Amino acid sequence: MPNAVLQEMQDAARRKDREAVEAALVRLPAEGELDSFEQLVAAIEVKEAGFRGKAIRAFHELLRRDPTYAVGHYELGVAHRWNGQRQEAILAVKHAVRFAPDEFRYRALFAHLLYAEGAYPEAEAQAALLTPGNPEELEHVQVLREFGLYLREQPQGRALQHVQQVRDTYYWMSTEEVAAAINKAIDERRGFSLIRMGDGEGAFTKVDPADEARYAALYAWMRRDWEKALFGQNFNARGTGYASLVDTLLDVSLEQDIVGVPYASWVDHEYAISSLRGVPCVLNVHRAYLAAAERGQRRPAVCDQRIHVELHHRGFVEPILRRAGSVGVISCHSQLPAKMKEAFGLAEVELFKIPGEKYTEGMRDQEQMSGEHFPFVFWDIVRRLSVPHDGRVFMIAAGTLAKFYADVIRRHGGIALDLGSLVDGWLNISSRPGYDASMKL
Repeated sequence: MPNAVLQEMQDAARRKDREAVEAALVRLPAEGELDSFEQLVAAIEVKEAGFRGKAIRAFHELLRRDPTYAVGHYELGVAHRWNGQRQEAILAVKHAVRFAPDEFRYRALFAHLLYAEGAYPEAEAQAALLTPGNPEELEHVQVLREFGLYLREQPQGRALQHVQQVRDTYYWMSTEEVAAAINKAIDERRGFSLIRMGDGEGAFTKVDPADEARYAALYAWMRRDWEKALFGQNFNARGTGYASLVDTLLDVSLEQDIVGVPYASWVDHEYAISSLRGVPCVLNVHRAYLAAAERGQRRPAVCDQRIHVELHHRGFVEPILRRAGSVGVISCHSQLPAKMKEAFGLAEVELFKIPGEKYTEGMRDQEQMSGEHFPFVFWDIVRRLSVPHDGRVFMIAAGTLAKFYADVIRRHGGIALDLGSLVDGWLNISSRPGYDASMKL
């Protein structure tokens, strides 16, 4: 039978009850003999709940009792990594490798963290000791080595320079200027678009052919990872035509009026946790935009990628929608039109229903997830949007495909606002950090 205090800790973590987790943690050292695996599971539950500092304490208590437990050291390293404590993570994973030298994932993470720390010879030495046992592990070794190369060529300081260079190269707009531009387009009843390029878009934003060849394994892996997150494990990007569509993403984005790009603190965060996917995904938006400017391509105005949240918190969204009067919405939320009508006094809200992204399945009901967004729903909505809009406003919450919807709307005289996950906040769904009850309509 599981230990009562460990069970209490797990239950509290699942409820996200911080105080109850703390109460169990305080009692834990006084408990008698405990099963190491049960302690591990409880500590992982605390980590997954987002209480990383408390999880670190739980792992330390486990290792105090069982100091050679390799998986405990590994999970402690993972918790330190996600807490931005790289040196502590390296030390913990080093112990995991010491106690289980043949465990692939322990040594792979050790090499990963050493690359992130800039200890490239040491990282290469660890990567050379990896013994892949299957094709996935073999691919991971190549991905890891290319990630190390990426970090060597794009260190954090240089990455932040790229962020600033985009602000210097493109016309940078404040939140007030973005709101004014939207209102002007509504008054003039002309085609207009505001889109946002985040990590999902960065996965598919190509800098140039040489860069694609240099990081071929890393980019192929991160794109497949995103495709599975969006559309499920069995999604065929080439067979459905998705790969061909997103090949045009950079060029399509440059045709829009305003583009939100990843902000400096987001780039900092991805480097702090040395995210294999996150670092190239957020940085490649900036790298691709700088390369496009050098090629002489069109330069839209740019702003922070969080513009949707800024517009909401600073009170700009409501008057924009009230000014519009009639709004189209592309979203997986069937209840959104009624909520928006009531909250903003709108005469009409037309829903273009899409399925939710697969990685959000735990937050959404079956009705929100039903159907296949790409290619079937996507091309049907594109067909329906390909009519004159005469300045009608559309709110879009559709991930990467939102950028293509926005382009169709703009080209047909509509006003496309890629406000994305803001609608989750309106419906009290905590799909992003910082989304709480204060955003609820």
